Amino acid sequence: MEYVKIEYTDPIYPKNLLQIKDYPKELYILGNSELLNKQHKVSIIGSRDCTEYGRKYANWFAKELSKKDICIVSGLAIGIDAIAHNGAIKNSRKNNSCIRRRV
Repeated sequence: MEYVKIEYTDPIYPKNLLQIKDYPKELYILGNSELLNKQHKVSIIGSRDCTEYGRKYANWFAKELSKKDICIVSGLAIGIDAIAHNGAIKNSRKNNSCIRRRV
């Protein structure tokens, strides 16, 4: 899988991002880009240097949210962010996870 660059003028660009003052002009996407405009999305963020407790519950929250058809969006930073994102992919719906990065 490779990154896809989308600009704010692209039809798949997340509509909710256009509502903020300084929205990113471009995003790099890895995953199912159709999920970017899904109604229910959440990002799980946290420490890069996380504890085992943090790892366990980031994974658990991502799994449970994905089961309820909530899309997990991530920048895939080291630590809690990546653990939560991977939890959504491994433990639940592979089609319910998307990574977006601002570069």
